[in-house]
Order: sequence, then structure tokens, then C-alpha cells
Amino acid sequence: MFQTRVVDGLIVVHKAIAAITIESVVQAIRHWFAHHRFDPSLPVLWDCRDQFIHASLADVATLHEHLIEYQRRQRQRSNRAAVLVSNMTSAAALSVLEDNRHLGPDLRVFHESDAAHDWLGVRPGDVDAAAGSGNTPCASA
Repeated sequence: MFQTRVVDGLIVVHKAIAAITIESVVQAIRHWFAHHRFDPSLPVLWDCRDQFIHASLADVATLHEHLIEYQRRQRQRSNRAAVLVSNMTSAAALSVLEDNRHLGPDLRVFHESDAAHDWLGVRPGDVDAAAGSGNTPCASA
């Protein structure tokens, strides 16, 4: 399960708040698509550091199909998505998506928050400063 928020029009953050399944990722994507604040130009951070990803290879293929749908919805190749993980098991599961980013959105896996924010083009300090004022919860899925 994820909580999704837009931080001051800078970034979309999907924060894992329970065990991560492919269905929970797909639900978070669908809720964000349907939200009135959906903005395909915003970079996306999937913060999965506190949870493990429970996925089979077939699940990863299903997720890849949804990411391609997401890419079509974005209508632009420049948008980026970063996934923050805290364990090697989750990183290994996501490496399949990262290695095949030419087929979908530009997705990278990170262990360090600063590196993920840098790659997304958003400074962590800006996100932290905006979190109090422009932090708008969008959905829980």
C-alpha cells in the first residue's frame, strides 16, 4: 500500500506504508492517473525503503506493462521515476525494469535519497521545505 502526495508542484511521492505487491503499485498508479492534480510532467519518487517488494518474475512483467501504459499517458520521454530501496532483494527485483528502461519510463533504482533526488532534478531540501506548505495528499492505495 502507498500514500501518494504532490509536494508543492515539484514532485510526486509514492510512499510505501505496507508490504509492496504489484497490485499495490498498480493501484497507486491508477489512483494518481485519476486524481484531479495529475500532472504528467512531474518527476516521481517511489519511496520503498521501509518495505520489502513481494514480486515474482511474472509480477514484474505485469508491472512493466503498466509502466508502458504510464509512459503513453505521460506523452513524453523526459519524465523520470526513481525508486528508493533499502535492501538488495528489492533492488534486484527492480533491476529488470531499470535494465529495460528503453521499453518504458526512465526508471532508476537508488539506495540513497540524495542521489535519487539529484537524478530527478529536485533538491531534497526543496522537497523538505515545501512539505509543510505545499504537501498535498492525493490518495492512499
